[in-house]
Amino acid sequence: MEIQYTLPPVDLTKQDIEWLEREILDLFNDPEPAFKSFQVSVTVGKGSDKIELEETKVERLLQSAFLRKMVNRLHFSYTARYGEPSNEVRGLTLTFEANSRTQVRLQGTEAWVHSARDRISTYLEGKANHNLWLRRGAFFLIWLVPTAGFFFLASVRPLVINNTSVFAVASVFWGLAGPIFSSSVSEKMYPLSTVTLGTQVQRPWYTAFGSSTIGCLDHCRRWGDISHSTFSLKTSHHIAPFRFCLLDS
Repeated sequence: MEIQYTLPPVDLTKQDIEWLEREILDLFNDPEPAFKSFQVSVTVGKGSDKIELEETKVERLLQSAFLRKMVNRLHFSYTARYGEPSNEVRGLTLTFEANSRTQVRLQGTEAWVHSARDRISTYLEGKANHNLWLRRGAFFLIWLVPTAGFFFLASVRPLVINNTSVFAVASVFWGLAGPIFSSSVSEKMYPLSTVTLGTQVQRPWYTAFGSSTIGCLDHCRRWGDISHSTFSLKTSHHIAPFRFCLLDS
């Protein structure tokens, strides 16, 4: 039996990756396989600075001096074959990418596949984030706010050169070219999946800014929840005696 499916983007730390390795090894080492191939790979940097690292153990991978940049891709690949009487073949791949959903592939007996899916998926779903919505919000803000600003300036303070409104032309140009720029910036600010392998990782300013915005929004949400709870308690405190008097009368 073989299945492939996707999970929401996730935020993973060093501890999460170590947990995944232990859980995966536990799935493969019972019983002891006759043959096994375990690989963990990481891709960091982009363009000419792109580096791909591959190891058989997470511990050795985490000790690499190259992991001082943001992780763009983390890939687990495990395969095992078992001897008589089952002759079973088990396979598992997990792929986490900055701009994609989490990719999962499982191969083995039906019972093993369901067990592996339950253990791995349940954990990863608890690590899901909501960066996609923040990315979309950043995209529209970066695109629409300058466009609206140029339109406003064109109507309030027109700047005309050779019978051409500079701000009107700028608004049209940004309206057409803005989505490309906005998409690029919002993707960098809010990567779908984030993999943080330690405090030594150098985070680009735009990613740090996006993360701080997430923290600010989360703080506002929590403050709103607390305010709502306080208001509800005060309201129930004042209403309860009134209801008591009605029942007493």
